[in-house]
Amino acid sequence: MERPLSPTISKQLNRISLIEMEPQHGKMVLTITDLSAYLNIKKATLYKWAEQNKIPHVKIHGLIRFKKEEIDQWIESFKQDPPESGSPCLEARGSMDVDLLVERAKREVYNSRRGETRSRLSPERKVNDGAL
Repeated sequence: MERPLSPTISKQLNRISLIEMEPQHGKMVLTITDLSAYLNIKKATLYKWAEQNKIPHVKIHGLIRFKKEEIDQWIESFKQDPPESGSPCLEARGSMDVDLLVERAKREVYNSRRGETRSRLSPERKVNDGAL
């Protein structure tokens, strides 16, 4: 036998299902709480973004509302296209710069004493093995 859902969980599930149902007219208006659940972003963050005009919103007599269609478009605007070929940084600088950087890094890490990898910047550790 299934346990009945608590009233709080039931209310949240109803709210989420309302968010997911978009009317044919596309005029779904979300509250801060609805949008917070939809985007999984804290309400305080959404209030701040709305104040800074970082997120599309409408103020109706001081109440902040969001059009779901505009929010979905706003989210799509953050998609990044994958790079076409190789790394642009390497292509812009060329392979010669990378080789020089590798050489410089090797010089910083390896010292002349038998290929040890102790950094020149770090002091040598003296091991106290009890010998006089």
